[in-house]
Amino acid sequence: IEAYELSLGKPLLKEQAFTSSLGSAVSCLQELQWYDPRTVIDQFEASMLEQMAAIKLRGFVDGVGGQVAECDAGVIKVQLPHVTEVAAKKGAWSWFTSKAKQQVEWIALDPSLAHAWLNLGNAHTDLDDLPLAETHCRRALALDPALIEAHVSLGFVLTAQGKVAEGIGTLEEAIRRAPGHARAHWNLAVAALLAGDLPRGFALYEWRKRHDRFRCDFIDLPGPVWDGGDLNGREILVHAEQGLGDTVQFARYLPEIVRRGGRPILACEPALIPLLSCIEGARIVPKSAPLPRHDVWIDQMSLPRVLGTALTTIPAPDFYLTADRALTEAHRASLPPGFRIGLAWAGNKLHGNDRRRTPPPEVFAPLLSIPGVHVVNLVPDRHLPGTAMPARALTDFAETAALIAALDLTISVDTSAAHVAGALGRPAWVMLAHAPDWRWLLDRTDSPWYRSLRLFRQPAPGDWAGVVAALLSRLPKARESG
Repeated sequence: IEAYELSLGKPLLKEQAFTSSLGSAVSCLQELQWYDPRTVIDQFEASMLEQMAAIKLRGFVDGVGGQVAECDAGVIKVQLPHVTEVAAKKGAWSWFTSKAKQQVEWIALDPSLAHAWLNLGNAHTDLDDLPLAETHCRRALALDPALIEAHVSLGFVLTAQGKVAEGIGTLEEAIRRAPGHARAHWNLAVAALLAGDLPRGFALYEWRKRHDRFRCDFIDLPGPVWDGGDLNGREILVHAEQGLGDTVQFARYLPEIVRRGGRPILACEPALIPLLSCIEGARIVPKSAPLPRHDVWIDQMSLPRVLGTALTTIPAPDFYLTADRALTEAHRASLPPGFRIGLAWAGNKLHGNDRRRTPPPEVFAPLLSIPGVHVVNLVPDRHLPGTAMPARALTDFAETAALIAALDLTISVDTSAAHVAGALGRPAWVMLAHAPDWRWLLDRTDSPWYRSLRLFRQPAPGDWAGVVAALLSRLPKARESG
């Protein structure tokens, strides 16, 4: 049986969805976990799409000796040699994600199939049941020690549980067995960065450009790639990548390029240009427009590697951005008296990890009813009941930065507002999931990237109430000092 994973996906292609090979059927099962085919192939009627997807599923199941039975309410039940009672809703095809948790039951019929245990482990990873995911991945490896994907998945699961040294060892073994495995290198990069080994982590981070999920985001630009050598007045195009917060975080390297004799041009999202234009010696342009002439270029998140960044040499941890003075005064004049908090209570809904980093809105209720505390909403175009909307619309990041500069404290989930506050050197408290992004490291309440931030971590997966309780316990001291 060809191995397929339930925890990975990439954009569905028309050619994959409508050919008749078994490989394409397997591919459909992989891809449809993440993408509703009606949003990807919109020129086909949904009913036609459902029929074709059902044919693909039936062809795959028949090919591995399974059985398919039509059921009520548009649900197909599938019995495979290694997994039974897998229900997949036709159309959206939610395949064992958290949304389908109530309608899916896994039962291993043949306990000797390593791929089945790996798939089950990956599914439980998606459901944030990491201990059980680890158990299933280990079972897969016990059955087939040569199953590289099981090594890679186990390394990821161990790292996500904070067992970083063991995760690193597992991923190193995967790379020893399969030196060209991009996801193994990527997972090892994340583990090394999370452990604070920035030189090794950023060297391995170059594998993001070969990872199936990310490589489409990288383009070859004209001219040579900068290798960290002498610039001697040359113009260097820095191409922003990933999220807005990433662009803000790594904008700290632009002044370093200036100090080394270069003339940096950052190509980034337009909403960031008014804020980042405060960096002296740098030119900021929209990445969506034709890129300007340059002598050398580099992807922005490769800068720490070529500049040899370690935990003790991170540039400008105090601050490197400034808010517009006139905008700041305008926001300050609009705020009522008392202790003023800006609340970035949600991240980008399209972010792949948003369900883990954004708490349910009701979690914030204890913060919103404290006498003498005025809470301002920092999430543009979305309202949280109990918060005040800014008097000036947050139309770009210069406005957001000015409001943050006018506040006494910012409280933020792991999103761009936290990076803006840290880059300004303004006090901010960051609410982190139990398995945090690599940049926040482990077991620390401070950040070497931003000295003005304080980190509040979930004591257990999903425990946002514990985070808010910790915030509330420190708030009286913050009000006294503020």
